[in-house]
Amino acid sequence: AQAPVFAGTGASGSTATRTTPQAPVASAGSWAVSYWAHRDGSTTALVPPAGVESRATGSQSGGGRVTVLLADSGTTVPTGSYGGLSATAAAASDYGVTWTVVLAPAG
Repeated sequence: AQAPVFAGTGASGSTATRTTPQAPVASAGSWAVSYWAHRDGSTTALVPPAGVESRATGSQSGGGRVTVLLADSGTTVPTGSYGGLSATAAAASDYGVTWTVVLAPAG
């Protein structure tokens, strides 16, 4: 089986929109997982991009709250690359991370 492919990125300036990095998709039948984390004092949920299946979300309380969203492609993705998906927070922040993980089929 092929190992998962992982791409991650940290915050790049103050923004309310977090965009996942591109990750290569080498095998037909692969699925992709996207993760967003954003820190600000007012966001309680991230708005996912169209075309993904939201699987988990969470938010802490307080001024340094971190809000996260985990989603997947919901179906197989074509070979090439996957990513560039944006989730939106309620307020801009300098603090956030995003990940893209591509899972190849077994075999």
